[in-house]
Amino acid sequence: MSDRGPRGMSAANDADRLDLVRAKAENWAARLVDLSPQNTLLHFKNTKTASLELTDAAPGAMSELFQGKAVRLSKLFDEPEVYKDACSRARNLRRRITAFTDEQGIDVGRLAHGFVQAAPQPGRSAGSPAVRPSRAPLLLRALRVDSRTVTENDFVLQLGDEVEANPVLLYALDRQYGLDLDPAEITNTAAKFLEQNADPQVQLDLVFDLLREVAERQRRSISLEPSLVVGLFNYLKQPMVEDLHNAADLLVQHDLVAALAGHHPAAEAISTNAAGFSPPAPDDIPPADEFLVQDADSSQQRAIAAALSGRHVLIEGPPGTGKSQTIANIIAGAAARGQRVLFVAEKRAAIEAVHDRLAMIGLDKLVFDLHQQKLDKKHIARQLQDSLESASQQTRPDTNDLHRRLVDRRRILSEYSYELHEQRAPWATSAYQVQADLLALRHPATPHNFREAVLEALDAATVEELEDTLRTFVEIGGLRILRKESPWWQADINGDEDIRRVLYELDELTSTTLERGQEDMSRVLRKTGLSEPRTLASWQEVLDLLDGVNRSVEAFGPDIFGTDLDLWWCATASGAERTRSPQKLSWLRRRRLTKEARAASRDGITKKPALHAKLTEIVRQRDRWRELGDPQGEPAEVVGLGEILDSFRKLRTQLTSVALCARLSDIEQQPTEQVTQQLHELQQDRNTLWQMEKINQLRSEFDHLGVLSLLMDIARQDLDKDRAWALFRHTWLKSLLDEFKLRSPALREFNPERQDRLVAEYQEHDVDHRKVSAQRVRWAVAKALRQVRDDFPDETRLLRDQANKKSRHLPLRRLVEKTPHVLLALRPCWAMSPLVVSRTLPAKWSPPEVFRGLTACGSCAGQMSGVVR
Repeated sequence: MSDRGPRGMSAANDADRLDLVRAKAENWAARLVDLSPQNTLLHFKNTKTASLELTDAAPGAMSELFQGKAVRLSKLFDEPEVYKDACSRARNLRRRITAFTDEQGIDVGRLAHGFVQAAPQPGRSAGSPAVRPSRAPLLLRALRVDSRTVTENDFVLQLGDEVEANPVLLYALDRQYGLDLDPAEITNTAAKFLEQNADPQVQLDLVFDLLREVAERQRRSISLEPSLVVGLFNYLKQPMVEDLHNAADLLVQHDLVAALAGHHPAAEAISTNAAGFSPPAPDDIPPADEFLVQDADSSQQRAIAAALSGRHVLIEGPPGTGKSQTIANIIAGAAARGQRVLFVAEKRAAIEAVHDRLAMIGLDKLVFDLHQQKLDKKHIARQLQDSLESASQQTRPDTNDLHRRLVDRRRILSEYSYELHEQRAPWATSAYQVQADLLALRHPATPHNFREAVLEALDAATVEELEDTLRTFVEIGGLRILRKESPWWQADINGDEDIRRVLYELDELTSTTLERGQEDMSRVLRKTGLSEPRTLASWQEVLDLLDGVNRSVEAFGPDIFGTDLDLWWCATASGAERTRSPQKLSWLRRRRLTKEARAASRDGITKKPALHAKLTEIVRQRDRWRELGDPQGEPAEVVGLGEILDSFRKLRTQLTSVALCARLSDIEQQPTEQVTQQLHELQQDRNTLWQMEKINQLRSEFDHLGVLSLLMDIARQDLDKDRAWALFRHTWLKSLLDEFKLRSPALREFNPERQDRLVAEYQEHDVDHRKVSAQRVRWAVAKALRQVRDDFPDETRLLRDQANKKSRHLPLRRLVEKTPHVLLALRPCWAMSPLVVSRTLPAKWSPPEVFRGLTACGSCAGQMSGVVR
């Protein structure tokens, strides 16, 4: 725990916060306490699989055992049957003790000396749970049970040098059996008795007398059963309970604990502090500030940076994700920065995995491995003394040139990597992804490219929509239109009304109007003797001629085209015109002929110029008639010509409408057979007409986007929708790659051979950097240790004294209390089971003073590693 500063100090005076934390601490403690009949520390039963009675063992052998000597089981029991039973029990005990050590990191093998029997408190309320009389061990001594042979047919017992009063018994006497006592005070007094007296029996008597006096003062009765039994006693949670009861003032100072207790302002403070946090990228950390001693990928490096950032962090790591090397890197990095690490793991294997990795690079001395239950106090003191003396032997490595070269290569490679992977707007893709997509497409190259404004317009969203648009265009026949394979390829269709109109006109033309017009014309031609016209324009000319003839007959009578027509024309002509005429008429005759012409005019034309103009038109009609028919023939009136003219006008209107819509050029100048053929082709391809509005719309979009030329190429190759899209995407991607190279010198100057060289050099420098990092860590730790050693000479002196003692070393907890600064400087990382933390470390160790920086790093069940600050 680490955030005690100004925020924590003000929080300590927050009454609501303090009440919440105290209540939650009581709740946590209650969940840890086991006062049930299954707790062997309160209700011990001798069983074949979990106990070994030593009360009646050979006194001489027991004396040696209490002196700390290794004693064979056969020396304790000389009767064969008793010895055989003892071997069976020792075998079971050893296996179960080993299992606890491996799986939970705790030592549960103890020699219980004396059992206290206490009756339940009288007068308990009816609703209270029933309490059974106790049979609780009073004194507990650590005990090792080792097999002498592979077949486990003989064993050796050896006591540790620590003895303590049963803390669970003291807690239960106070909470459950009605004795008003202070467990902490009793524990401290008992510890003094045990330290001042080496005789086991005297120790037992003194501690029991202490309890009995308390009971007698309160008129309660307890008794002592002076038995000696080896059993399984797990009381490592009891120190946690005591810490929770006694350390509320410390707990309340930590925002994370307060938040867990339900204090909303603390939770909000944590959230605010964490908002927007992102650990530095690996490439942003200068080599001088990086202390990786194990290889680490980018995700592991981010986890390491987050753990060392000074924030609350939880890092999950499923099996196989490199938890061990990540934790090893965290420990090394924290130690080099002067931070302290508490590494907790239930299973011994988790700590060994990390310890072994550190040992391979000479950093195992960073770790104070308190998970090794077989280490005695003397061995621990000597280890610490060795580390103390080795601090002066460390030298500072010279890394300036290495770091310079590493930074330079990393900069070049990082720049290329950044440019390669940068998502570029507006296309939402990177050069790397473009190249990967191009390799996957493997489409034949095309000369087409998209440049500048066209490429800018083809952004990610547009291209995504364009895929469906292009496929649709191919499916509905758009490529046929581009290849001009359909008679509708020029059709100007922009809505339902255009389709409705052209369909109506086309149906009329092909079914009725065109055929009827041809029949009427043939009938007229047969009557007049005129030659058949080849084009619609010629049809119009013939019909106009016939219409003019009919009007002339109506104006002058049916004989107008007779022999007098040329004389009338000459008689009414001007002088200039007469001189060019072959006929020579006298004035009188001209006058008479003029009168005849005036009399013949049914419209009453009297003025000579007007009469001459009309006669000139009639002469032209006669001449054109002879050109189109019999050279000697004369025009004649055609009966029913009006209906024929109306039918032709309708034909021409409908044909003009269809021609305009389908963009048929020079329709009136084409032979009639060709026009008929075109109309039938339009009719036969009417399915295309249904799609023309959509085709024109999409074609317009393609033209607007600037991709129509590529569509024309797709049409020429007659690609299906999938291949058409592949060709478009290939063109777009290679155009993007060109654009990216234009924008980035790193991309356009890329050379594979140079890149391989730079990568190889960077890898070489990185390996060298990682190798020298272990020495850098050792130097940093040694430098800090020398400073601490000078600042706290009394602690240094005490540690050396303990290393030189042969016996009666201080218990670890006492040693920790007396030499905290030098201990943590000697071993910046402390590794232990979470169940022994409270037993090993004093609750009064506040993190800012002792565990600065990183305070907890754990590994659980091979699935998660956590870091809590």
